[in-house]
Amino acid sequence: MKYNTSNSVFAQCIQASIDSEFSDTRPAPNHTTSRRLCKPKPDIDVCNPQTVESKAARPTASTRSEDRKELYEFFISVGPAGATREEAGLACGMHSNSYYPRCAELAFEKKLLPTGEKRKTRQGNLAAVLTADIFGSL
Repeated sequence: MKYNTSNSVFAQCIQASIDSEFSDTRPAPNHTTSRRLCKPKPDIDVCNPQTVESKAARPTASTRSEDRKELYEFFISVGPAGATREEAGLACGMHSNSYYPRCAELAFEKKLLPTGEKRKTRQGNLAAVLTADIFGSL
């Protein structure tokens, strides 16, 4: 791991403060190079999305359309009984920040229709059950 070894004015002020506070004891370690006092830099560049491999970290138009397709195919597979958004998202292995908007887009396109039924979510709240448009609204 790389550690910050800059000698900026701010770093010099911190080191001077450490040295003056502990002047009567043994010398304080240099805060810019000491492993104990310096935070390691992250292994990935969070500002460069090409280094992030997570599908959820890069929501592109193609990823969104693939997610919509995967969710719609799940709703077809469960049949006319339907599923809640949460059930569909969990079955497809998606995070709520991904599956909920994709289900909303499918509902806006009238590909998902409400059945009128409600089921409890993992948190105990009631959620609308949706079904694919090919099964119609019950």
